[in-house]
Amino acid sequence: MLVEKDYAATKEYRQFWDSFKKRRISADEFLRIHKNGEPVWLLGSYNPILDVSGKPYKILKIATDVTLAKKQAHELAQQTEELQTQQEELKQMNEELEEQAQNLNSNRRNYKYPMKNWKNRPNHWKRKIKK
Repeated sequence: MLVEKDYAATKEYRQFWDSFKKRRISADEFLRIHKNGEPVWLLGSYNPILDVSGKPYKILKIATDVTLAKKQAHELAQQTEELQTQQEELKQMNEELEEQAQNLNSNRRNYKYPMKNWKNRPNHWKRKIKK
């Protein structure tokens, strides 16, 4: 597996390899590129193996592919963000509906149609009864 070309040219990547000369172990999640070009996330560690004089002569890599878990975590984060957006929209819509309901109740209280004139109510209020 390879690293991205841009990353391979960075100072950070050179320091990563130079750290093994100082006998440092590096453990983290690492992004690598499969030979088919797909990204692969590895959870693992790079451990320098020392010779008898205490100098590193090779690196032992122990890693587990966590690509699926990373994809699922990313999808879950997107879904959570979408749900939070929907929740905010629903909250705003609910507030607007409550305001409209209060206005309707206020208008209903302010409108008083006298009961004595009930028979003289507007035509559109009259019920049509079929005989």
